[in-house]
Amino acid sequence: VGRCLRGGMERQDGAGQQQHPAGVAPGEEVVSFGDFHKDVLSVLGAPCRVTAFEVVGNTRTRAQTVERAFEAAEKAETFEGVARALDESVRRLEALRVLRSVDATALPHSYNA
Repeated sequence: VGRCLRGGMERQDGAGQQQHPAGVAPGEEVVSFGDFHKDVLSVLGAPCRVTAFEVVGNTRTRAQTVERAFEAAEKAETFEGVARALDESVRRLEALRVLRSVDATALPHSYNA
């Protein structure tokens, strides 16, 4: 059994005060892992694409080397495809052993926020 959070739930005690389960912030609710898993599965095939990427802190590795590693992510067309391609891109860059660390963070475009 897992615990996942998503927005929405607030409870009130007998005095009308809002109560939140331990570790749950105001505006969040506890949902079952099954519900969370179902939500994730529902977006895997959703259209999704990389429109830009930003490299931060690189001063030694050629930009073309980094860009080449992310080509598959730029060609992906679904949420799952982008996620898998980003994972592979990170593994490729780590395998080169030319960067101290590699992290890929996907951010929604402002029109999706």
